[in-house]
Amino acid sequence: MDGMYPDDLNKKLETPPKAPASSFAPERPPEDEILYLPPSQRPKPKWRKIFKIILIVLIVAVVVAVAYLKFFHNKKPSPSVSKTPTQTTQPIDAFADKTTEYTSENVGLTFAYPQGWKVNDTADKLTVTSPTTQLTDATGQLFKGKIVLTIQPKGTIPKAFDSGGVISALDSRKIKYTKPSPVQRGQTYLTFLQYTQELAKSELSGVYVTGDFGYQANQYVPKTDIAKLDPLISVTFQKCDNDACANPSDINIQTDMWTNNADFQKAIIATLTSIRVN
Repeated sequence: MDGMYPDDLNKKLETPPKAPASSFAPERPPEDEILYLPPSQRPKPKWRKIFKIILIVLIVAVVVAVAYLKFFHNKKPSPSVSKTPTQTTQPIDAFADKTTEYTSENVGLTFAYPQGWKVNDTADKLTVTSPTTQLTDATGQLFKGKIVLTIQPKGTIPKAFDSGGVISALDSRKIKYTKPSPVQRGQTYLTFLQYTQELAKSELSGVYVTGDFGYQANQYVPKTDIAKLDPLISVTFQKCDNDACANPSDINIQTDMWTNNADFQKAIIATLTSIRVN
């Protein structure tokens, strides 16, 4: 079978010779040279660096803004400091802190009154007036006013009793004198009067020392009982017409100011219980 083919076919095929390397190289602009480089060798575009910078700046700005908002949201505002205006009134709870003892030859009594109150002692009347303070009227409105303790001889009848009598605004209350004299009772009733005969008005016109006479709320108080008191001791209230309070006028206060304000009672009761008959 070897003879069936030419000897040339049995010869080992030889690798064809390589073509000579071409010396031709295409010409390209320098700026396009990077387009012919592999992707891994190409330089990164400048816009990517700029984008990264912008992104980092934005992230930092957001973090700072969030921290700023959290700080000021959680920060409690400090209370504003305001200058206290010059007070033209004195708090009632300061009235009974310090007292001054006073003896009156006209009414034959000795008592202690709060410092700062003014005494006016005449033959027919003794008054002790508080500094200007803040009171509450029958409608619940605050106003500048004064408290007036008045001591008058037996038989003196206030004008409020001209109609024959008034109404007890609250139940009478018993108080004990701190240092009663041998000719003096050891305790007395305080009666809270409303200078009107209309019931349940919640107004307090005056606090009276009524001795052995006690009354229930809304009970009629005749002027014949008041005429028996020796001396006639009362506490009434005035409203100031201006800061100087030169011409005060009588006014009713709210009964709640007595029943619910222990400081208000303190100065008045302390003065009344200190009374001693000479």
